[in-house]
Amino acid sequence: MLKKYLYVGYILSWLVFFGLSIARYAEILAGQCNFFTNGWLMCAPQSQLSGLETFGIIALIVGVFVCFLMAARLLWKDNDQTIGLPKLRWLLLGLGILAVFVVPLGTSDMPYYFSAGKAINQNLNPYIDPWTLQVDFENNAPHPPVMGFSYGPIMAEAFRWLYNLSYDKVLVFMLAWKFLMLLFLAGCGVLTMKLGNLLSNNKTTTTWYILWFAQPVLLFEWVVNGHFDGVWLFFLLLAIYAAHAKRWWLMIPALTVGIWIKFIPVLLVPFFALWWWQETDKQTWKKNIFQMGFGLIIAGLITILSWRPYWVGFEVFTSVISQSKWAVMSIFATIYYSLKPLFVWLLADQAHWYLTRLAQGGLLLAVIYLLYPIIKKCLAVLFRKTKLESGEYAQTIFIFLLVFLMVWQKSFWPWYVVWFIPLGLIVYKANQHSYAFKIAAWFSLASPFYHILAWVTIRADAISKDELWFYYLLVGGTMLYPLYLVCRWRQKNYAITDENFEKSDVVS
Repeated sequence: MLKKYLYVGYILSWLVFFGLSIARYAEILAGQCNFFTNGWLMCAPQSQLSGLETFGIIALIVGVFVCFLMAARLLWKDNDQTIGLPKLRWLLLGLGILAVFVVPLGTSDMPYYFSAGKAINQNLNPYIDPWTLQVDFENNAPHPPVMGFSYGPIMAEAFRWLYNLSYDKVLVFMLAWKFLMLLFLAGCGVLTMKLGNLLSNNKTTTTWYILWFAQPVLLFEWVVNGHFDGVWLFFLLLAIYAAHAKRWWLMIPALTVGIWIKFIPVLLVPFFALWWWQETDKQTWKKNIFQMGFGLIIAGLITILSWRPYWVGFEVFTSVISQSKWAVMSIFATIYYSLKPLFVWLLADQAHWYLTRLAQGGLLLAVIYLLYPIIKKCLAVLFRKTKLESGEYAQTIFIFLLVFLMVWQKSFWPWYVVWFIPLGLIVYKANQHSYAFKIAAWFSLASPFYHILAWVTIRADAISKDELWFYYLLVGGTMLYPLYLVCRWRQKNYAITDENFEKSDVVS
């Protein structure tokens, strides 16, 4: 009975967000709403709300995310045994449609997407030309020019195309973009289930729809807030499928598209190259070299066509390089800002130089330690002393991205962790390993935890590097447990299987 009420509450939570959003659309269309997308679900800034109104909104949002948190835990615990598949399909369709119409909550990325599309439509090159950030529904204060563009040229073209489709209407752009994200979420779900079954020795049928589509973090971060990690992830999963099927002509273009969407997949190129090398021998070298050559030609054409409107030299990557140095809400940022007062006191003007090298040097040693078993395996494959199964390659990619995000990357936002839910499900299904399942389940709870923490304490758009206590709570609540699991896994040389795994232990 408790489960039934919880799921009813989960659906009602989406209806609440949907209703509050729809109630404002008339004001938006009339041009009477100038404070909307910052996360208050209101057309007025916080300064214009009474204390009771502010408390009521915060209590409502926190209550919804608490419900999300509890529902996510129950979804992982019960797996596909909760709701029958026919009812589930209708439920997922309804939740997806509701999520499309819910206003972005606690993120300012949507105005960035819209403004980039507008700038490109005005014949500006966002990589080198200053362009204006238009923040509709927020305030009329002028914003400083934006210098550089953080994503790949395929996303630039997507923003331009959708801007043209929207006829300079932010609301039309937002709804079209979120519907597109819903389609990619569905595509990632299909590939996740397909890869899980292909790479698994256990060919039993499973209905992972309940774990995939109904996860609050996926619907909220990818559809409501419109973060497009699902787009590059779709092509990464497609590349894994192509490599497993030995369709190298498809693997290279899929990986290339993913790279020119968001540059993260470029870090995984060595693993796919090693995969191709492993499968190339005396019997297959002609076929594999032909397929690889054909795939490289397609990838080259994709690269030329996507960069043609924007390429002016390597300065197009200036914004990406600058962003890689941005330290916020990560282990590096927590270490840096914790030690900064001491280093300033001891070293004055040289504090930054010494502190960054100390922090980065220590984290580099941690990265090497955590990845050492993977490096050994990859070298063994390179020198043809061993071979890895497809599930092992998926697991290697999963672990590498975990270490990169949690240990090395200097910035962290809660929607980054959604990369790991589909990858974790694939690795779990392929190898039946507890650590992959536990990490994916934990990360699905990280986003609701972040939003609860943000709304209980401070406005979601007011987080700054000075609020070190927030860093401690976020890093401690989000990353320490998965990092502990990675360390335990590393002690076992990232073993492929875990015979003693029980799913009920994960969320009990």
